[in-house]
Order: sequence, then structure tokens, then C-alpha cells
Amino acid sequence: MASLRNYRRFYALLKAAKVEASEKSSLARVYSEGRTESLRELTDKEWKELIRHLEGSAKAMVERDVRDRKRKKVIAIFAAMGYTYKYNHGTSNIEAPDMAAIYKTIQQKGCHKPKHLNDYSSEELSDLIYQFEKIKDFYNEKQKINDIVSSL
Repeated sequence: MASLRNYRRFYALLKAAKVEASEKSSLARVYSEGRTESLRELTDKEWKELIRHLEGSAKAMVERDVRDRKRKKVIAIFAAMGYTYKYNHGTSNIEAPDMAAIYKTIQQKGCHKPKHLNDYSSEELSDLIYQFEKIKDFYNEKQKINDIVSSL
């Protein structure tokens, strides 16, 4: 049944798509429409469909991870500009990003149509990072000037 199949690639795609290896028999069952739970017994057509599905899932996971990193970068930029609040956790004082203030500022001053931070595309997040990095740089320069003036 099986022509040349790249099982190494299959497992790499499985990992990239964040699917547990233990799910491979379930995938085989789904793509063979219940005929088998063995990858080796999949027809070439079923194998190709499975690989195509995993490629799409892996690509979506990579895109999601990229967007997640960019959202965290936006939040870090705002935190560096003082968009934080402090709270007590047991014996520790913790400083955390003030998400309500961050969202409000992005809605009001962001370079794209206002929407929730999770709804921005990767390109739009890159634009927000660029925009607010410039504002942060200005903020830091202003802080330096204020520190110099206050030390006089």
C-alpha cells in the first residue's frame, strides 16, 4: 500500500502542529474513514490528505506563535513606558502590565482600525510594534531630560 513515505517528516509536522504522537492512530482512523489505525496501511491518497492537513495545522501554529510573540512585545513596550500597576501577592509586591490601559491606548492611538489585540494580524502587530517603539523612545528621552533637570 505504502509507496515511499517520509515518516520523519510526518513526525516533524505532528510536533509542529502540536499534536501528540499518541494521536497518530486516531489520525489514521479519521483519514482512512475508520478502515485502519495504522499509518502504514493508509492508501497514498489518504497519506497525502493527512500530510496536507498536518502542513496546514503546522503553518497555523507557527503563525499563531509569531502573533503571540508580537502581542507580548507590544505589551512589553507599554510596560516599559509605565503602563503597569502594583499589587500584593502574599509577601511580594508584584508589578504587572495594566492591560485595560494598554488596550484603551491601542484603541485610541493605534495605527490600525481599533480592535482587540488578539484580532490584529501579524503585519498589523508589526506596525503597532514600530509605532509604539517610536513612542517609547520619545518617552525614554523625555525621562532622561526630566532626570537631568531634577538632579540640578
